[in-house]
Amino acid sequence: AGRYSFEHTLDPAETYAHQARFNTSGDERNYDTLPYCEWLFASRLDSNSSDPTAVLPGPPGLDGAGDCQQLAGVTCDHNGNVVELDLNGLALRGELPSSIADLTSLERLAISNNQLSGQLPPAIFSSPVLKRLDVTHNHFSGPIPCPADDSPLRQLDLSQNEFAVGLPGCLFVAAPRLERLAINYLSLNSELPAEIKEATALKELLADHAGLTGRLPGEMHCLKRLTRLSLERNHLSGPFPQWAVDGMSSLRELRLSFNGFSGPLPTFPASLPLERVYLDHNRFSGAFGPQIRGFAQHLSQESFASLNLDHNELSGNVPDAVYRMLHDAHGLKAASSWHITMIENHLLCEPGGTDWQEWVLRAGGQYFGRCTPV
Repeated sequence: AGRYSFEHTLDPAETYAHQARFNTSGDERNYDTLPYCEWLFASRLDSNSSDPTAVLPGPPGLDGAGDCQQLAGVTCDHNGNVVELDLNGLALRGELPSSIADLTSLERLAISNNQLSGQLPPAIFSSPVLKRLDVTHNHFSGPIPCPADDSPLRQLDLSQNEFAVGLPGCLFVAAPRLERLAINYLSLNSELPAEIKEATALKELLADHAGLTGRLPGEMHCLKRLTRLSLERNHLSGPFPQWAVDGMSSLRELRLSFNGFSGPLPTFPASLPLERVYLDHNRFSGAFGPQIRGFAQHLSQESFASLNLDHNELSGNVPDAVYRMLHDAHGLKAASSWHITMIENHLLCEPGGTDWQEWVLRAGGQYFGRCTPV
């Protein structure tokens, strides 16, 4: 019943025999209040019994009575070693024991959407084989531990916890194979460390509302494999420098909304595979036609493209590159999903008038807001 209620809260499948009895308390997806449910219940069903509803006295595999593969959320190799634990959304509480490091073959640990608390045991990061760790949406606090040197860690998700002692540079130095780092919704109150230059394998850096401060470190130009950079709703300031764009030559998605970036927009060359740009609610200023010309040129008909420049201090005429993006067969309007907007700036009206140029109005003045009379 617990599994049925959890997995089919919103849309119970017709194949369930007791669908007519389905009900919900309305709070099944609130992982902070979800009551603990015996998550091993499904694993106790005796599949060898003539009665398919028969329940074993204890979970198979824990007392020599069965195979660990029979445990829900547990994956073992052919030698019986646990290589994966998927314990997401089970209302687990208390502290995570350091003895979990005794699972010396564990390659993936997923314990997101629980109610675990205390410090994240450093012993977890000492594993010579752990490749993915996801502790999203818990109550872990204290410092973020450092991985062991030359860690095989590839994906690390620490979002929505209570870490508040800064972002340690050792994450990038000791884990040179790290491909994804998610630190959304934390209170780090720190700058991005210069050691980020060591994360040359990094493809995704997701740090929205993470408490990041200061300017971007120059060392970010080393992130040549980065495809997604999301730093929205932080306290970052200063320019978004050209060297960052030139160095991150694989970038497809750039999200810097709701920060304090200022100065001119960087130039996005046509060689950059960038498709989604969110720079709204900053203080970027000046004309920006040449900066987005390359972005407009490389868009393909299949692009999932977006350009959001709302709420800045941009000025001058609406660039010809915007016309291209809205009218070219390979522009934004041709894409299956597109979005362009640049309201609340200081873009100029038609000379001698108080409204936009005719092509802007015909394209859709709602994308540009009000113009500034010349």
